[in-house]
Amino acid sequence: MKHIFTGVLAGLGLLVSGGVLAQDAQVSESPSLSVAVPVPPFVADGATPYSQSGVSPQGNPTVINELIPGGESFEAWTTLFATMIEENLPYTLDEYLSIQYGVYRNACGTPPDAMYFLEKTDSEALYLIPCPKYNDNPTKGEVAVFFIYKTGDDFIKVYRHWRGDAFPLGDAAGWPATRAEIDSFLREVPNIKITRKTP
Repeated sequence: MKHIFTGVLAGLGLLVSGGVLAQDAQVSESPSLSVAVPVPPFVADGATPYSQSGVSPQGNPTVINELIPGGESFEAWTTLFATMIEENLPYTLDEYLSIQYGVYRNACGTPPDAMYFLEKTDSEALYLIPCPKYNDNPTKGEVAVFFIYKTGDDFIKVYRHWRGDAFPLGDAAGWPATRAEIDSFLREVPNIKITRKTP
């Protein structure tokens, strides 16, 4: 699979340099797809994994693999990295993105103009979205960056979240993610390997 992001993001000044596939990868397998994603730097210091696969109530096969730093809990993580595969969804990419945005609108009150698209085509989207404060815990917020890829009726979502103290929406200096941490994720996007299995 060819990604369009390397040149575009470099032009935006969001990449430090071209990435090289990391030695270690998080591999997610669904009935139809295999997705290998370079792991984030914190994995070198130890990580706690969570995996789940099955069929959603709507009947579509779903796989999720999450990683958080070692010693943290899934109730109180500071950063989370994940890959999710959802098969047989009856959505366009725009419809799928609208659902993703709805999660942040409901949890944080994030306005539509705060979903910052770095690139978007008919089949791929790369975007950043801040949650300045959670509705159910106004002292905390998060920043997340997502890569979403649509192939046929299947969707792959690779994402990284950073959680910290609540912050003003327009003040990137107060975000719980540094520019270097966001760049680290963006740099690896072109190295995501998506393979459709032969029936």
